[in-house]
Amino acid sequence: MLYELRAAQGRQSLEALLHEPGTYPYLATLLAAPATLDIQEVDVRPSAISAEAKTLIVQSTSGKVSHYQLRNSDSPAPGMIGWVGDVATDRRQRFTSPSEMDFDPFNWVSIVREGDKVVGDIHIDGQLYRLDYIGNQRHVLVKVDEAKLSPEAEPLAALDSGIKDPSTGKQPQSAYSIIRMLLVSTKQSRAINPSYRLPFAQALQNANLYMRNSRVAITYQLAGFYDADYDETGRTYKQQLDDMRLAKPFGPDLLKVRDAVRADLVSMYSAGREYCGMAWLNTSKAQGHSVVSCFGSLAHELGHNLGAHHNWHDGDPVGRPPYMFGYRYITGSPRFSTQMSYGCNPACPLIPYHSNPDIEFETIPVGTREHHDVARRFNERREVVEDFYADGNNFTVYEHANYQGNACTFTSKGGVSAYLADMCGEGWQKRVSSLKVAKVKPGARVRILSDSGSGARYISLRLDGDLELPTLQGPVEIPGAELNWLGGSLDDKVYQVWSNEY
Repeated sequence: MLYELRAAQGRQSLEALLHEPGTYPYLATLLAAPATLDIQEVDVRPSAISAEAKTLIVQSTSGKVSHYQLRNSDSPAPGMIGWVGDVATDRRQRFTSPSEMDFDPFNWVSIVREGDKVVGDIHIDGQLYRLDYIGNQRHVLVKVDEAKLSPEAEPLAALDSGIKDPSTGKQPQSAYSIIRMLLVSTKQSRAINPSYRLPFAQALQNANLYMRNSRVAITYQLAGFYDADYDETGRTYKQQLDDMRLAKPFGPDLLKVRDAVRADLVSMYSAGREYCGMAWLNTSKAQGHSVVSCFGSLAHELGHNLGAHHNWHDGDPVGRPPYMFGYRYITGSPRFSTQMSYGCNPACPLIPYHSNPDIEFETIPVGTREHHDVARRFNERREVVEDFYADGNNFTVYEHANYQGNACTFTSKGGVSAYLADMCGEGWQKRVSSLKVAKVKPGARVRILSDSGSGARYISLRLDGDLELPTLQGPVEIPGAELNWLGGSLDDKVYQVWSNEY
């Protein structure tokens, strides 16, 4: 069991926690939120979340117990462990179409752990429960009424929105895209939730889940966190978006950090409550920004950056392109909405999918080819956004062989050495046992070196894809690449990496 429910507490008992040292003001936000149907303190067992855990047991605020099977486990940020799963059913045996979705849209979990802190989303029969950390080694389980969450703001037209978009109708040239993300906090949002990085990373994990489920060849990769010296007091969402680019010194300072970590998109956690989020639509590099107040809205706002809009109904203006809209199914059962859609009235589950007419739930398509195909729009636009910072190679290093254990991902600028202690933190230069280099092109050179200068040098002759080294204990031959291995084992000895690709 991931957690045990404490004895039922009245609101006054939880409000009393606000006066205890170490309790976050975030608890007051949860208690005051119209979307909070029920909230209970729980005793969490962090050890239940690990890459080795194949099943997870949770319970609702009413005590209903659900069992989940592991689907994916990785590290969404250094020092964190992610766990994603759903409920095993015979649905795929009953509905055998290749379009039938694989992941259960109504019964699933997405959890992230950092030490003894655990946060995540739990979906039981379409009902959302939120596991949150409130400081002072305490956790709460919140039953959420998604219909009463703050609304998503309409996306804003970017500066170059009047220019014809060359990506429309374009087939991508690459098999997949990596879009690097910088996650930012304000003075006010950090004060409310000092541990904001954990739920922000969990929201990024969700965003990647939705892409996988929707057959979109995008992986969001964390470029880093930035605690900005920015006061959002009195600033509207639109003004906060503008400030990320124009305010001084905040805008230039943010750009320096963004350039240093080569983040294609930047999202800022705001203490505002009017909306769950706001973003630029079809963003350019200069306006690759979004603002979120609800962590669960991160994937939605990034979707606007990539070129997707909310809903389209008969009689609405035709979009550019026409298929850029989210989808909701309200004429039959079960009712649902996809991630870019407005919610239903009355409420219906927001499923972990983007609209895609080639995906079905029990014969019901989750989109239409004419107006509701966000997956197509994302695949068309992904290379545009990925190439906001085009030069360099993405490295992912792992603390154990075969890509197991904690991981750290970073970009090595072409021709410049990247030192593990600088990229991932002190200690990483003594803990890497396997690694991957993404999208190596023919002619590229990659070096993996110890502090003594020994190491491995790869030259890509025909390799056009990922360079993967499941072990560093000795030479690993890569088809299509020439290897020059200098010295013995590099296990736990990788000090720096280098690539010439730009």
